[in-house]
Amino acid sequence: MKLIVPVSLLDLPERWQNLKADVEEELVDSDETRATALQVLDRCLQAVEELPDVSPDEFPDFITDAWSLWASSFATLMPRFDVFRMETIAEAFRKQDPGVTDALVHRYTLAWLRKQALDLANTVKSWLFASLRASPDVETLDGLSSIVARHWRADQGLAFSLLHNLWVLDRQGSTALLEEVAASPGAPTELATELKQLLAQ
Repeated sequence: MKLIVPVSLLDLPERWQNLKADVEEELVDSDETRATALQVLDRCLQAVEELPDVSPDEFPDFITDAWSLWASSFATLMPRFDVFRMETIAEAFRKQDPGVTDALVHRYTLAWLRKQALDLANTVKSWLFASLRASPDVETLDGLSSIVARHWRADQGLAFSLLHNLWVLDRQGSTALLEEVAASPGAPTELATELKQLLAQ
């Protein structure tokens, strides 16, 4: 049983590798740290785009009812993408239900990888914007805008959060991007509406 982790999630910078670590508390703010965080955000969003958005409702109750618990447990057992083993998930599920198929394990694994990539992207986002609020930096803002322009389709909730924070920090510089996303035929209705409301303020 083999599933290839998206290449963009492998060999992440050391400080961002541990899925269970409180990275935000450990990082020292610097130009280099911000540049690294931008790279990690870009790579995570690329992975989120590549992985399917799987609903918990697709799975048996013993998985769905403990969705967050399973996700956290596997992140503890496999704290870095580099040490991921789909067999770890299969073994845990089959202790609950020996009839769990390889196809179900594969499908869940895709969902788990996407959730971890999205969680890490949110962690990076939170650190970056906290850093920028304390000390604004045009180069980092421009880098963030470029990443959001490429990857806003990855996840609607994260896209709005990124765009909203850019708007708060750099209204003049981010207006064109918000208008572009809001007018895009590919933008979900809810996201487009929220952005138009923001732009109207």
